[in-house]
Amino acid sequence: MDRKEDNLNLYYEPEEGRKIYSYLKTILYVDENGKKHNLKKELKAKKITGEEWIKMMEVYKASNDGGSIFFETNDKFFETKFYMAWCNSLEANGGIKDIFIVKEQEKVLKYCVIEDEEYYKSL
Repeated sequence: MDRKEDNLNLYYEPEEGRKIYSYLKTILYVDENGKKHNLKKELKAKKITGEEWIKMMEVYKASNDGGSIFFETNDKFFETKFYMAWCNSLEANGGIKDIFIVKEQEKVLKYCVIEDEEYYKSL
């Protein structure tokens, strides 16, 4: 899947670790006290970690590529419905370790592995 073709831009790049790509400009989440936060601002200020953010989402699929996991938002913590790929593919599958956020469930599965269409039909 081509990030440029899908208009994915670098959303956030931590000092070390996985880069986050998305075409969504603003992602708001709601904390346990009901207060809204801008995800990018909170990540930059180190007020939330990727692991904490992941815990607010629902796992909907895992891939047999080395450990990639696909998540979807829930109404409790997010106002906008989106899907996220937390990629952890092996070198033989592309070695992709980044995070991708999109609105389309059918697209999110294609970011973690460099394969042909038959592979994605098996997911």
